[in-house]
Amino acid sequence: MLRRATLQLRGYIFLQPEHVDGLTEYPFYASVTALTSETATIRSLGLDDPITCNIDTDMARTLTVSKVEATRTRQRQLLRQAAWTESAARFWHGQVVGMDGRLARLQLEDLVVLVKPARLTPVAPVVALLLFRVPLHASMTRDGLTDMQTTILARILDGTDGAPASNDIPTILDGLVQPSDMPAGRWTRSWIDSRTGNPCTFQLQNVVDYARLCTESGLSEQQAVTNYCKRLHLSLADTVRQRRGELGNDPRPNKGLDPYRLQFVLQGYHYTTELVAIARSGIVPTWKVELPQARTPPKNHNSARLFKKALLRSIRQCQADGTYLAVSLSLLEQWKNIQCSPFGAVEKKGVNPLVEVRPIPDLSHPNTASTNAYFDTTCLPDINYISVVAIARRTEELVRTHPGAAINILKGDVKRAYRHLMLHAEHVCWMGATFPDEDALVIDLAAPFVWSGSPAFYSAFGRAISWLVSVNSPASVSDSSDNEAFFGYEWVDNHILVEPDRESRLELAEATLRLSMMAVRGPDSINDSKFSSWSTEQQALGLIWNTVDRNVTMPPDKIQKSLDRVSVLLASPKVNKHQLQQLIGSLRHITTCFRSAKPFFQKLQSVCNRLRPFQSVQLSEASRRDLRWFHYILSHGHLDKLPLRFFGDLPKPTVNFYMDASNTGLAVLHPARDEFIQLQFDEEELQLIADAEATGFSINARSRALLHGTRSLVYIDSLVVLSRTRCMVPREPSPLTIWTALCERNPVDHVHAAQDIVKDDDDDEGYNPMEDLDHGIDDKDGLACAGSPPLKVAVDDTSPARSATLAKSVPEEATGSTTLTTSVTDGVAVSASFM
Repeated sequence: MLRRATLQLRGYIFLQPEHVDGLTEYPFYASVTALTSETATIRSLGLDDPITCNIDTDMARTLTVSKVEATRTRQRQLLRQAAWTESAARFWHGQVVGMDGRLARLQLEDLVVLVKPARLTPVAPVVALLLFRVPLHASMTRDGLTDMQTTILARILDGTDGAPASNDIPTILDGLVQPSDMPAGRWTRSWIDSRTGNPCTFQLQNVVDYARLCTESGLSEQQAVTNYCKRLHLSLADTVRQRRGELGNDPRPNKGLDPYRLQFVLQGYHYTTELVAIARSGIVPTWKVELPQARTPPKNHNSARLFKKALLRSIRQCQADGTYLAVSLSLLEQWKNIQCSPFGAVEKKGVNPLVEVRPIPDLSHPNTASTNAYFDTTCLPDINYISVVAIARRTEELVRTHPGAAINILKGDVKRAYRHLMLHAEHVCWMGATFPDEDALVIDLAAPFVWSGSPAFYSAFGRAISWLVSVNSPASVSDSSDNEAFFGYEWVDNHILVEPDRESRLELAEATLRLSMMAVRGPDSINDSKFSSWSTEQQALGLIWNTVDRNVTMPPDKIQKSLDRVSVLLASPKVNKHQLQQLIGSLRHITTCFRSAKPFFQKLQSVCNRLRPFQSVQLSEASRRDLRWFHYILSHGHLDKLPLRFFGDLPKPTVNFYMDASNTGLAVLHPARDEFIQLQFDEEELQLIADAEATGFSINARSRALLHGTRSLVYIDSLVVLSRTRCMVPREPSPLTIWTALCERNPVDHVHAAQDIVKDDDDDEGYNPMEDLDHGIDDKDGLACAGSPPLKVAVDDTSPARSATLAKSVPEEATGSTTLTTSVTDGVAVSASFM
């Protein structure tokens, strides 16, 4: 067994390219130059171009090696490289794919040879692939074999004996290989991509062409591919097919996605057909126009110029891992229908933007003629996004059904989630961008993060993982008798498990999630650095969940970040679209914790949507009031330890009132006590109703005043006051907006169904205050307004509504209980208080 050392400062580790985002072509040894609880700084050993970077400390612990291996034996240094060895009186060419103890695994065409690393000799990959099937017996000396390999490479790159360089396989191997053993260019070869670790399949002729072009006259890969496309007059689609190895017998653009595996493991999943189709040929979108129009590429964003070096480094990384195709701008004359979008650079969390950024093409520019504008969204999978409220409900459910058991949360993440799904070769023409300073035309081959179609397609794959988790249980994956299904929740590429700690359920749930990820997304889909351990307190999806105290908290750093951005906008005379987009991204967690924040959030989003990309405007006074509301909530809203039972669902009401009103009066029923209230509006209230359009008079309730005390369910039939809430876009300013913020849509129980339960103590026949209602109401779904706990209001606005609920507006500055007070009728003051 290989010796495993402990992680320490000035210790050593062995890394593969995917551990450092493809910064190197092959695996390498490195020393640890700095170490904290979260990150380890490493410096490569033995590379011609040394690299220094940070990696996750937990991941580094799994990669440690001894000093002897890192500095002397280096027995894994040939991993993923082409090599040859002598065994069983024969020479073998292949690729080193792994280690078995102290022996290297040399993958041949159809078998694996175990070899001591010292007996392996590296060779050019193109030579190894040409000699894959050629029988080379030991009658040939090792020196003779080396001369053969040198001749083959020279014939490809430089030519020999006065003959020019060639990409014709029979010419290259003439006199070196028997005609009966001559490989054909159409033969396929399997290989492990050294940068990503992904298996790939390609035709032998493509390997020879690529090797020759990439090295001729010292050209860069970008220029070599450009020359190759011009020489053969290749279209963009054909170039992409060759680049990705899309062959007749294996047209998959991503070799990690297996359509047959998906068809088998996802039987019963709603989107299996769509996923299988994507695995076979890539995403095939629908566009509003047949092809992009040829136009001058737009200027890149300022961020692309500001972080130019880091952006170029990231583009080269994407080019190396096969998700970008970079060629010269001169190919725009040959590939005329390319939609080019401006490049931008987005900072990564915790990373110096001068060192590394995320390249983002702006696919929404220009507004009416962008990639996103031309995309037809009707082709998207009909995905219903599930709110994070599901996590709260799951926790509350487990507390009830498993009393005494610790409830644990685990979060998992898909590695490079937005790089797995490839666009069909005929549709990558919509994903172009340029870098004029580098004479570069860049084509994104994957479904990029900023494309409006990406969330639905990636969510379909993410939902498949959670579906696969939720249809399994400990009994289905082991010999356990526990047949309660696991809980699967996902938000695109983030996966959350919430399970009780009993027997081996936690271990089996995690194993099921990992296996589901690999089954759906492929063998390299697990991001171990972002896979948490099981815990009763977990930060996930931007919130801190505590299952012991059963509460949820918005992290203080996110609160401060949001507060700072709100303060900047309040102090600025003008704001631009980018500032509003940043603010909206920060405030989304507020709307998750507070339902009352949604209309304020939506109004800011509406302002942002109306702005052009580089436009700056002066905010209206209404928008500034919305910002001040957010500033107050962020400063004094106590966004910590919100009870899950409030966050996840409404508490069960304990008191039910049935209310109905007209333009002249009000009736309130309390069926549990056989009581009712009847009153007429006074002149002042009647005048308020008459002037409602001009004055904006409306019902007003504050959500923060409704967190504790008696929980009341109030059924209201109203057109006069709440009629405009049906479209959820009220024209009135904040009072009605705040009331609407307390609302959600639910089917309504019509109030007239309870008419017979009301009696007057002095009259056996009873007086029914609901008699004035129209009994011809049809049973349509009305607008149900469910306030932040505990107030719930159900509104039926489908009736002729000869009635209306009326209450004098409660000042927004009010504290304590919220009291809706009417006038005095027959000497009796009527009021209802909601604490």
